[in-house]
This record gives sequence, C-alpha cells and structure tokens, in this order.
Amino acid sequence: MQIDPHFWDRNPHVIPHLQAFGLEHAFAFTSRGLQILRTRHGLPYSLWSVRDFLTIGPGAKTIDVIGDGFTCKAEIRALWQAWPGKRIFPAGVLFTPDLAPGDQGLFWNSWSGWAVAPDGRADWSLIERFIRDRIASGSEAQTAYVLDWLAQMVQRPAERPGTALVLETGDSDVPLLLARIIRRLAGSHSYNVDPILYGGPIPSRDLLIGHATLALDTGTKPRLAKLRRLLAGEAVRPQRDYRPQINYQRFMLSAAPGATPDWPELVPITAGRFGRTLDEFNAIEAQLETGAGGFLAHLMGRDLSRFDPRASIAA
Repeated sequence: MQIDPHFWDRNPHVIPHLQAFGLEHAFAFTSRGLQILRTRHGLPYSLWSVRDFLTIGPGAKTIDVIGDGFTCKAEIRALWQAWPGKRIFPAGVLFTPDLAPGDQGLFWNSWSGWAVAPDGRADWSLIERFIRDRIASGSEAQTAYVLDWLAQMVQRPAERPGTALVLETGDSDVPLLLARIIRRLAGSHSYNVDPILYGGPIPSRDLLIGHATLALDTGTKPRLAKLRRLLAGEAVRPQRDYRPQINYQRFMLSAAPGATPDWPELVPITAGRFGRTLDEFNAIEAQLETGAGGFLAHLMGRDLSRFDPRASIAA
C-alpha cells in the first residue's frame, strides 16, 4: 500500500487501531524470508507469508481514511503493513526458555512458560497413582524412568532427551489421559498429531511437545515412517480409509522436534489398563484442574543428577 508522507498527520485516528493490531502482529525474518508473525495469548504463534496475510489473514476490517484530496476506506492490515511504528524482528522467532517469553527486541521468544504455576501444596495423588499403576504397571523402575523423563522435559525444556516413550497397552484411554496430563502442563507448547489422519507438516518447528497415538491392526507394524516424515517437516498424504476400530496402541512423546535431526530412540513401557468403567479416568481428569501445579512442582524438584534417558530402564 502506497502512503504519502503526510498521510499519518491527516489520519491520527488510525494510530490507536494500528497499535492494538500491532500487539499481536509483527514482521519477522525467518528461513523463508520476511514473514508476518501472529501471536495470541495462550495460543501457538503462527507465521504468514505477506501475500497470504494481505489476502486471507486477520485485520480485514476497514476504517475511513483521508487521502490527498479524497476520502476512502482502507483495511487495518494494509495500513499496519505501511505503518512505520510496527515491530520488526530481524532475528526471527527463537525458542529460548532461559529468557522471558515474547518480545526480545531482536527476536520473538516462542517460549511462553508452563500453563500452570507450581504449587507444592496441591494434591496430585491420583495422577501419581495413575503413572505408577496404569502407565508403569506397578513397576518401580518404569515409574522412576517416566517421572524422570518428564522431569527432564520440565527442568530442561530446551534439551531434547533423544528418547520417546512408547506405551504398549490394550487400552487407548491410558495414553489419552497421559497426553491430557502433559498438555495441562505444557499448554500452547503441546501439539497432537495423528500420523495417519493428519496431512502435515507439523506447523511449528519449536514445539516443546509433540505426541501421537499410533494405531495398529493385528499383525501389522506401526506406521512409524509417517510420523518420522511429519517430524522432519514433510507433508504426508492422509489415509482416507483409516478405521478407528483398533485393539492395540502405542503412545509416543518427544521434546522439541527439529532440535536435533536424529529420530529418538524408542523406550518401550509396558502399560496397564483401566477397569470397565471410566470412574478412575474422570476422577484423575478432575484432579488435573487443581492438582497439575502439584505435579509440576514435583517434576521441578526431582533429582536428575543420575538420570540418563538413553540408559535402560533396568539400569
């Protein structure tokens, strides 16, 4: 949009609208060139090409403006693009958990912190029992490994463990609930992707958590190849004839896709299953509303000095 030098002097009423719009939008230089960054509180950020932003992006609302001898209507997003007060991040978008979230001057820090505050007084006993009895099938070694693995994610969010948990269970509600527990902690940093149904690629390359439920048919191998390609940023054609009637599932969880190019090692966890009713499932889900802070506080306080995510669980 072409703006003459005196446009802003003639249209001071436009500035508050652009300032409000600019709170959620900025220009950022990325590996794909100049893009428009959109950030909204509590939601993952998104990157737009300038062309897409000006055609299908937000900000299509118009406002009356005074030109050089005429009046007309102009879109907020087009005016913002030409406004000299807009933010520009020459270093783009970076994932740096050791710094404060958001605007860092030269770049936008996509780390937004945990979705809950740690609270050592909060009761998370049902969550603990679920991890011990359902995830780890009562095994002390498996329980310690899972908790330490999650604690590493919490204490060192920028560090990829190099391993992925694989829950082997006949009950799909077990991995589903684990996903919800971790999503309660991670908030906008979590992303659910089905390598069979989702066409990819995964939109954000610095996601703290990417988890997937892999469905298997009896006697067939899991479709790990599609998940590997998704995490590598490739587009995968969805399987349209997929049917959800399954009798076996694996749950995979790995930190920061793209942080290292290697596919994580798979750590099999022999998981249990719920009973015939969903009473336990619902009780744990209810405790998440008040107890997630207690679980986060526990993970933050675990001693990881001897934890090696690549070591065997027996060790």
